[in-house]
Amino acid sequence: MAAIGRVYNQAFDRSPAGTLAVTNGLLSGVADIVAQGSQIGLFVFLGSMGVMEGHSSGAIKQKYIDLYPPAIKANWTVWPVIQFVNFRFMPLPYRVPFQATCGVFWTLYLSLLNSSKPTMAKESGEDLVHDAKVAAKRLKDAEARAERAERR
Repeated sequence: MAAIGRVYNQAFDRSPAGTLAVTNGLLSGVADIVAQGSQIGLFVFLGSMGVMEGHSSGAIKQKYIDLYPPAIKANWTVWPVIQFVNFRFMPLPYRVPFQATCGVFWTLYLSLLNSSKPTMAKESGEDLVHDAKVAAKRLKDAEARAERAERR
């Protein structure tokens, strides 16, 4: 770390404006990546939950359509307030436990949202159509076998 600080100071002595421009650009890029992390994390959460629950790709896509907008809106609404309270009012020794507690409740919210009924109803309808097609095919096959058996 000392070497990085030394290189930064030398670059700043040679060209303060250029060094600040590069530093600000890098910091802005890192901040953008951190800000996008919530979107990526939510995307991964919804997709992985759909896969682990054994849903079809169509049901997972429908889950994204149904759940992603309200979840990201809640994320952008809740977490800035939590961070404000954490850094403005929490004493230093309590910041990590406060953040962890909020994280537990956020995960609870995501789990409840993931198991909400609208997506499950749409998926159940999709599954019922698939099951009906499979049952019709099996019935048709059974009738054909019975017909062949009668001919013998």
